[in-house]
Parts: sequence; C-alpha cells; structure tokens
Amino acid sequence: MEALKKLDLYHYTFKNDETKTPHVGVMAQDLQKVFPDAVTKGEDGYLRIRFEDMFYAVINAVKELDAKITTFAADITGMKTRLDSQDKTIETQQKLIEAQQKTIEELQKQLDKQNEVFSKRLNKLEGREG
Repeated sequence: MEALKKLDLYHYTFKNDETKTPHVGVMAQDLQKVFPDAVTKGEDGYLRIRFEDMFYAVINAVKELDAKITTFAADITGMKTRLDSQDKTIETQQKLIEAQQKTIEELQKQLDKQNEVFSKRLNKLEGREG
C-alpha cells in the first residue's frame, strides 16, 4: 500500500500515436523507483510496464485495506456496544436520581410540617413564659 501511495496517475498520449488516443496511468520512471521489476526496457528503448506485476501489487493493497476496514468495523461495533451500555446505565441513573429527588421532596415536606409544629410549640411556650 505504501508503495502504491507513492505513485501518481497521469493523463497522457503517446508521442507516436497519430490518433492521440488518451490514456491514464502511471509513469514508468516513477513505477521503476517503487517496483523495479514491474518495468522493462523494450527493443525500441522505451520503458514498458509489466501490468501483471502491478495487478498483484494492487491485489495486495486491496487485501491490506480490507483488513484495516474489517478492524475498523469491529472497533466501531465494539464502541456502539459500549455506548449502548452506557446509555442504559445513564438511563438507570436518571431514574434513580428522579426517585431520590422525589424522596428529598417528601422529606422536605415532612421537615416543613415538623418545623411548623415545633414553631407552634415554641410560640406557645414563649407565650406562657412571657
């Protein structure tokens, strides 16, 4: 994969092609630096690309990418599972908090009633003593 990433794609036509048919590919000189065995020199002196060598390099790159994608997919699935679990935990904690808030409100009402009773008693006591 790293070797393939070093290659650039070019749009070109052959100098001797009278029809100037457009092509897309890599430059043999660039390919030779990365995959020396994938380039040969023809009898005419021009460099030729051995596409079967490129084919195997591309297959290996696809396998490498597939392995990475499989790993990433497994990681994402694991993260989703953990997030779902955390969501359930948060939901449970929110229900507990709501229940505790209700309990606190009930206790506050009880305290308010007791405070009122004590206040009345205190007022009575102060009234008797004063």
